[in-house]
Amino acid sequence: MKVERITLNDIFYLFVIAIVIIPGFITVYTPIYRIGLLIQCIVAILGMIWMLLKCDFRQHLYYWLIVLFYGMQVLSTLIKNTEYFAVGLREVLCSIGIVSIVYIFVIQHNKRALKNLSRLFVLYILLGFVQIAFAKNIFPQTIGRITQNIYFLGVQNQIAQQLVPMLGFVVVFSFLKKSKRSIGIFILMILSILTEGISGSSTGLLATILLFILYLLYNTWIEKKLSVANVSIGYVGINFIFIFVQSVISIPFIANFIQNVLKKDITFSNRTVIWSKALLNFVSSPFWGMGRQEGKSVMTFYAINQWDVDTSYSAHNVLIQTLVESGIIGIIPIIVLFVVVARKYRCIYDDRMRIVLISVMAIMFTFLTEAYDLTYLFVFLGLICNFIDLDYTLKQS
Repeated sequence: MKVERITLNDIFYLFVIAIVIIPGFITVYTPIYRIGLLIQCIVAILGMIWMLLKCDFRQHLYYWLIVLFYGMQVLSTLIKNTEYFAVGLREVLCSIGIVSIVYIFVIQHNKRALKNLSRLFVLYILLGFVQIAFAKNIFPQTIGRITQNIYFLGVQNQIAQQLVPMLGFVVVFSFLKKSKRSIGIFILMILSILTEGISGSSTGLLATILLFILYLLYNTWIEKKLSVANVSIGYVGINFIFIFVQSVISIPFIANFIQNVLKKDITFSNRTVIWSKALLNFVSSPFWGMGRQEGKSVMTFYAINQWDVDTSYSAHNVLIQTLVESGIIGIIPIIVLFVVVARKYRCIYDDRMRIVLISVMAIMFTFLTEAYDLTYLFVFLGLICNFIDLDYTLKQS
């Protein structure tokens, strides 16, 4: 096995990236976390200024659609949830900061930065596994409606928000660089599956298994079947059948799958009630939405049972969460964004681009039962939009 030498420049990039993309456990340590958030905001502002001055607007329409989407969310927050405006603006800038730094690395053909981004993600994944397997109680617990352990990459249901996209990026980097699958990536995937399994997160476990299977079976047949359009339509369809319909009526096949395979109750631990309530909130403000909310809690109701004793909830589904917070007007940039990505995808005749898409599928799977931020999805769709730049960069000697 070839061991690559790490230079001072590599250490510099690792440091810069690490203070922008921080592991979930940092949220417990408020002063450090605030510094991290401030740095992300600064990176976002500098990134937008750089893109405005250095890049052709039409060529990078995808990037500006992301900025427009978040801008619409901020405007909606100002109109509908004024007291949360400042925090909402900070949250938006943090997301743009992460998207910007990866996007600029790719279009600038910065191989060293991308290599160290992959290295950092490998380190995070390994540390996440070691901590959860051998030092499970090293961090303090969160005390709220449910007492949960803090792990290196976040609390139980939040690990997948970082672990799945980080694993996906390492998969993409390795495959495009070597043009073949790697035993090392399979080992990393198994460790990721074990991490999610030990944490007890069904969503994260199934998402990592899905990524593992797609990577294992990745062949010409899968390459021909996958496309941005198919994945987008499939995602909306699954949401409608598996979530929206199940919220209203009980489909026996789905109910059996939930109970026997996922080992969950028919309500997904009260999620069907939450989805229904969230949809009612969307109907009450369909155009502008409700704006960004603290903790993404877009509804309030008293639901006490064996799983829950709280009154404040996120939508526990990214599609619903985005609809409720952004409304129809705010979600238009997202629709245009997917159209732009789909058109770019069709124009690039390179089947290896599907390796990026299988990571997108794993990320979107985590969106079905959790209200994760769209940040990492935007990062990966940006890799598709700039696949030629990405591939060229990773192939440099």
